[in-house]
Amino acid sequence: EGGHSVIINAPPVFVNEEGQVPYFDYLPVLYISGKNENWPDIGKHYLEKINDKFIATEDVVVLAKKITQDAKTTSDKVKRLFKYLQKNVTYQGLEFGSRGFIPNTSSQTINNRYGDCKDHAVLFHVMLNVLEIKNYMVLVNSSEKIIEDAKVTHKKMKYDAVMNPKKDNAEKGA
Repeated sequence: EGGHSVIINAPPVFVNEEGQVPYFDYLPVLYISGKNENWPDIGKHYLEKINDKFIATEDVVVLAKKITQDAKTTSDKVKRLFKYLQKNVTYQGLEFGSRGFIPNTSSQTINNRYGDCKDHAVLFHVMLNVLEIKNYMVLVNSSEKIIEDAKVTHKKMKYDAVMNPKKDNAEKGA
């Protein structure tokens, strides 16, 4: 009474096979979220939950400054950091348990020399902040499907990324 029900008679059987098209292209999918949930609120809640991961420890500060010590422009600093991380911090997907949502600290990622997308994004974000380069953590839909507001769920937030809008970081000497 007062609720909704969904009945699917003889649903298709899902068998995961390597290289197949995504299941949501051929199976009926129902996303359930709270009435008042929306992407800005979920993003805000997520960033609050991982806020302690954004601490710039001494090892991160020293490394960020060392990598960019001879860089003349903001753009050059960003490129040097990115290239360093790309070459020296291996990507390893860690998507099970709480690690599917909660990143390591930037210091842990440097010391491990590996991390998943969340770890890379946090490390890059912290290093840019150390250099006073304005940037933002963003939640990215990694599927090829458009996610409607009615389908808000943590399961859809697969990747975190860092943006460096040029308008917020005016080049000096460029």
